[in-house]
Amino acid sequence: MKLTTIIYAIIITAFTISSCNTQNNNKNNIETTEKTNTEEHLQSKLLNIPLKTEEETKRFEINPDIIAIDVFGANIAMNEGTELLKKMFPEAKITPGTSSEVFDSFNIENNNNRYCGIITYKQNDKEEFVTKTIYISKGFFNEDIAEKILSQNNMQ
Repeated sequence: MKLTTIIYAIIITAFTISSCNTQNNNKNNIETTEKTNTEEHLQSKLLNIPLKTEEETKRFEINPDIIAIDVFGANIAMNEGTELLKKMFPEAKITPGTSSEVFDSFNIENNNNRYCGIITYKQNDKEEFVTKTIYISKGFFNEDIAEKILSQNNMQ
């Protein structure tokens, strides 16, 4: 099962990188360290999302460009993570990406700013796959970021 999970993770990460690379036309704009008002607004919304959860929702930064929201207590069913994102960002265009048993990938476009992300899933007590963590990154994922996400979820 662990080997299968690692293989899924590698495949999904490759698809996410590929998908995000094709959608990001201007790499120089992505790499700039100066935040626009839209980026600050998006980051502010990410850190202040009211979720009704059984457990305290944990929000943390992996690094300045990746926000992670731990929503395991929300018990959002697998493949419904993008619906949660649409509620979080009603003004943004959210495009679902590749899906698997442990990941859903997605892209967010808002006022010409592009973000990519992964929604991870874990089994709960009832053996149902539920949303665990939503990772959102400015620009596109690279191997270092994917490795951090995998290690954060003990998937390596």
